[in-house]
Amino acid sequence: MKFKSKTILRAARFFILITLQIPVKHFHSNIVVQLIYRKVWFLLMVNQFCMILLTSLNVYHNINNIIVLVEKISMLMLHIIAIFNNFYWKRHEHEFYKMLDDIRIFVKTSNKSTKKLFNDYINRYVIVVILINVFSVPSIFSMIFGPIFLPQLFPLVDIYPFEFQKFTILYYFLFFTQVVAVYQLLINTMVIFNSVVLLTYIVTEFKVLFNEFKKVIKKYEDGQLNVFIKKHIQCIEYAENLNYMLRFMILRCFVTVIVTVIFAAIPILFYTKIFEMIRGIAIVITSLMCVLAFTFPADDLYEMGEEIAHAVYDSNWIGTSLSLQKSVIIIMCRSQKPLVIKVDGILPALTCKFYASVSKLIIIYC
Repeated sequence: MKFKSKTILRAARFFILITLQIPVKHFHSNIVVQLIYRKVWFLLMVNQFCMILLTSLNVYHNINNIIVLVEKISMLMLHIIAIFNNFYWKRHEHEFYKMLDDIRIFVKTSNKSTKKLFNDYINRYVIVVILINVFSVPSIFSMIFGPIFLPQLFPLVDIYPFEFQKFTILYYFLFFTQVVAVYQLLINTMVIFNSVVLLTYIVTEFKVLFNEFKKVIKKYEDGQLNVFIKKHIQCIEYAENLNYMLRFMILRCFVTVIVTVIFAAIPILFYTKIFEMIRGIAIVITSLMCVLAFTFPADDLYEMGEEIAHAVYDSNWIGTSLSLQKSVIIIMCRSQKPLVIKVDGILPALTCKFYASVSKLIIIYC
């Protein structure tokens, strides 16, 4: 099944609305609705912060039970990811919305071949996001329905710093807050989806530019080449801005995935109940695939910068006009700096090769 670009953008718009990532003024002009929107976001953040404190309390309480301890640490990392994503996207909400608006205009004004190219890339990347949701659903349902099949009172944590009676109003309220926290864990995959859409857009832009460079240099069109040089500069700036937006989120994703996989994999070796094993396996697979969703488009972006340099160099540009030769040299010099998603000194270039080495290290350690 293939998804059209319009369907993908509608999904991205829907996801950013239900995850409260974008100021509601972009969707609704009513002041009352905007006020409710802000209050709901604030309450969700308070709920997530309380879950971090409660999970930390449960970690301390189970300090002598290694199996339960590592499971709670794994859940603690997931909660930290959730609240980090919400604050991170809240900080970059205006830039994020502007980028999505640029994509909407790009898709609307592009010709059929460009739309097809965008569709091909997005369908290639979105498969991983779909698989993330497929594997995350069992873990989410196992959390919500855990009290039915397992000797526990709540989906996530059972220990509170105060006493309460089962099947009371307070009990159901606490149960509801944990279900909301589970929902907040689920919508983190939607954040990944929106990030993949942004990466797909810039990869498509570079691919279109790559094809145009080959046509222009082949026909020796000096004036048209200068137009594409400016477009190349704009694409590089967009890629750098995107790297600035996503790099720390991807770094956080790598660190938390390593910790989550290790701590979630340990209980799998000791659990005897199939229900708990399914939950642990689903968390491990989902965590690994979350990073993979970023890796595919980031790897294509890395290769695209090199392809443009090779295409220009391999063209028959020697012996052409002096101005055309200068333009070609400018393109090759700018293409020497790879277009990568990275954090200098901490996270190397995000490529499939790097992901494979990290995954191998995690599997060997586990």
